[in-house]
Amino acid sequence: KTPEDRLAWAYRQAMGREPDERQAALLASALRKAEDHYASHPEEATAFLTVGEKPPTGEFPDSKVASYAQVAQLILNLDEALNRE
Repeated sequence: KTPEDRLAWAYRQAMGREPDERQAALLASALRKAEDHYASHPEEATAFLTVGEKPPTGEFPDSKVASYAQVAQLILNLDEALNRE
């Protein structure tokens, strides 16, 4: 699976629909920025992942997991996810 496939899956789980082209591009940009940030600041990725019920499994680098987790937070905090009618 590509990063775009993973982002579309996450968006679909939260919204019940596919992201449009603009939304997909914004999610991909957010992921790239997070990956760049956490690659340069791995200690921040590790700290970010200490919050929660379960620690990371170590199967993937902390920087990668933190990047996807940050984008997942972004998706879940969108008005469309929070305010369903």
